[in-house]
Amino acid sequence: MTKEKFVAELERALVVLGELPVTAALLSHLACALKKGEPDWWLRAERAWQDRRFVAWTEAWSLFLAAVHADVLGDPDSPLRRYFPSCGGTSEVDPTGVFARYLSGLPRQFYSRLRQARRQGFSASRAALWLPPAASFFARRGLPFYLVELDAGSGLNLAADLGGPKSFDSSLIAARVGLDPEPLELREPETKLWLAAGSPPEAVEELSRLKAAVEAASRRMDEEAAFIQLARCPLIKAPAFLRRNIPVDDPDVGLLVFNIAASGRLDEAEYARFRCEMAATLSPWGERGLWLEVELLRGQPFATTVQATLRRPSPGGLLELAAVQFDAVADRVSYDAARADRFLA
Repeated sequence: MTKEKFVAELERALVVLGELPVTAALLSHLACALKKGEPDWWLRAERAWQDRRFVAWTEAWSLFLAAVHADVLGDPDSPLRRYFPSCGGTSEVDPTGVFARYLSGLPRQFYSRLRQARRQGFSASRAALWLPPAASFFARRGLPFYLVELDAGSGLNLAADLGGPKSFDSSLIAARVGLDPEPLELREPETKLWLAAGSPPEAVEELSRLKAAVEAASRRMDEEAAFIQLARCPLIKAPAFLRRNIPVDDPDVGLLVFNIAASGRLDEAEYARFRCEMAATLSPWGERGLWLEVELLRGQPFATTVQATLRRPSPGGLLELAAVQFDAVADRVSYDAARADRFLA
C-alpha cells in the first residue's frame, strides 16, 4: 500500500461517506496529513501492511477506521468517545483536533489489527440477502439444504433468519457452515467489539441491530452447540473444502453457498480460478445447487455499486443472474423480483 494509493482511496471514501460527519472528519484529516508529509502513524501503518495486499479500494481505509473505532469502543478513557455516537457522544462537534493528537499515541494493539485483522462489517439488510433465494429456491421445493458462507468471520450472517420473515421455514437448513481463514468466536467479547467497530461510529441504529443479532445467535448457540459450524479455510480453497466435506450424494438435500464482501479481495486471475473451481464444485449438485455473491462490481477502480449475483450449475458451467444492484453514492436500488423468481423456479 503506497501513500498515494491510500490518499486516493481516502478521498474516494469521502465522496461516498461525506454525509457522516465524524467519519468524514477522520477521513479528511488522514488525507490532509498524508498530503503534507509522512507522519509517524503512517510509517508504522506502512510497516504493518508491508506483507499485506489490498485489492478492493475499500479495504485499507475501512480497516484503519475500524481499528480506530475498536480502540475507542474498548477504552472508556479515550478522548474520542465524546465525538462518537456509538459511545454516547455527539457528532455535532468537530473531532479533528483531538483525532490528530490521538494518532500520535496509537497503542500497539492498533497496529496489530492493521497487520492481521480483516474488517468485519455487519449490515442487517445484506446479511439477510440469502433469505429470498433460499425461500424461492429451496422452500418452494420443500428441499432441505446446507447453508455455507465463505469468508464468514463469526458466522453471524448464517443466522439472519432468526430476525427474518416468520414465513421462512428455518427447519429446512440441514447445517450452517462458515468458512474463514481465521474464524471468530461470536460470543467472545473481543469478537463483539470488532464486529461493532466495523460500522461507522454514527451508525447507532445498525449497531443496535447488530447487538440484537448477536444476542439471538448466541442464545441459539448456547442451546445447540452445532447451530453454526465454523472451519478454518481461506476463500481460494473453499471450493475444494466443499467438495471434500459437504456430501453431494443425497438427492434430497441441496446446497446454498454465499459470500458477502469476500471475493473482491481476489485479483482478476485469482477470481477467474475461484469462479471456475466453484463451477466445478456446484456441477454435481445439478438442480439442487445455488451460489449467491454479494460484492462490489469488478473492473471499476472505485466501484460503489454492490451487486447480488445468483448462479446455478448448468452443463456449460454456470447460469447467472444479477438479481439486485444498489449504489452507495446514487442511493439507487435495482431489483427485478419477477425475473429473479423465474431464474429460481
